[in-house]
Amino acid sequence: MSTPTPPFNSEDPGTDSGQWAPPSSAPQGPDSWTAPEAGRRPDAQTTDPGADPAQAAPASGWEAAPPWNAGPGWSSPGWGDAGPGPAPAPQPAAGWMPPPQPGVIPLRPLSIGDLFEATFRTIRANPSVMFGFSVAVMAIASLITSVIEASTASQWIGLVDDPQAALAGDDLTGLAGQIAGTLTSSAASGIITALVTMVLSGMLALTVSDATLGAVTPLGAAWARVRPRLLPLIGVTVLNGLIGVAAFGVVAGIFAIPFIASLAGSGGADPSVAGVLLLLLGLLAGAAASLFFQVRLLFGPTIIVLEDLGPLQAIRRSWSLTSSSFWRILGRMILIALLTAAATFFVAGAVGLVGGLITLLASEFVGTIVTGFLSGVVSGFIIPISAAFTTLMYVDERIRQENLAPALAEAAQASRAAR
Repeated sequence: MSTPTPPFNSEDPGTDSGQWAPPSSAPQGPDSWTAPEAGRRPDAQTTDPGADPAQAAPASGWEAAPPWNAGPGWSSPGWGDAGPGPAPAPQPAAGWMPPPQPGVIPLRPLSIGDLFEATFRTIRANPSVMFGFSVAVMAIASLITSVIEASTASQWIGLVDDPQAALAGDDLTGLAGQIAGTLTSSAASGIITALVTMVLSGMLALTVSDATLGAVTPLGAAWARVRPRLLPLIGVTVLNGLIGVAAFGVVAGIFAIPFIASLAGSGGADPSVAGVLLLLLGLLAGAAASLFFQVRLLFGPTIIVLEDLGPLQAIRRSWSLTSSSFWRILGRMILIALLTAAATFFVAGAVGLVGGLITLLASEFVGTIVTGFLSGVVSGFIIPISAAFTTLMYVDERIRQENLAPALAEAAQASRAAR
């Protein structure tokens, strides 16, 4: 049984690219998610200026989705014409039916409850990929990074126990080597963790997108589909990080100029209170600027995997997709971050106790490795929740802004027919 791919590819509808065709053509099995043409909603219609509007038909390509009050399954309460006296109470239209739900989400704009429910439904439907593979990969990566960090941390034990003896004589050269080794090991650990997290996020995004069609993605199929997108995925992640750091540095630097000027004017003495307050305000403003770009570029990695775009195109696409929904996305992003942080905090307490006990019974080296390994296992449970929630937010924005629901319904029908 082949695994369907939701229609999210960003190539223009109708191009002969071998990708999934737009909803108006006969589907042969969706290959990718498609985005609408630039500057046009997918439900836009093209008609002859002289034609009767009542007889106008949808243009080829993206067809207009049925309006919320047209036909069974998409009808809404009817309201009578306004007139004198109190307004009549709304009456439910005959034959009303809920929107279709081929997979983990109903094909309509999603609420917070829908997002959380769909996140855990996706995990329950495919636990081997969503949890099993994620936990295994993060545990292995954390074990490697823990060994690296523990090997360098052991070099500092003597310095902490007896700093005067450790720094006596010509040991400053050795101290510099220890500092360089620690920085190198920390950088290596960070790179390994970032790469593993990126690969996991890409595979989880594919798994969640298939789950919207009611399909369960095998591990091998997910890896085969994300593997060609690894370099663009790394590129967009690096660019997003650089943009966030640059935004923080520029904004905080502007506020830091008066602080530096006051410090120079006082001849190196204590800076003025106003200068310190401006510096603190600058740090807060820099963090806000970095958060702003984080929200606007949130969907970049998801777009890389699902729409087959390059890093710069994915950044522009994410910027466009979040332009009219910044506050909604920010609120949802903060909510999932707080919930996952709270869960991590409580579990981390238990991990710290276990690591401390191992340190007392064995050694500092073993305790560091065990603590890092258990922390990786915890991350393996947290990453799928965040990745699934982010992917579902992306699908929700496309349903709201680009009328993706009809395309998803048709793709789900085509995938069921192909099974």
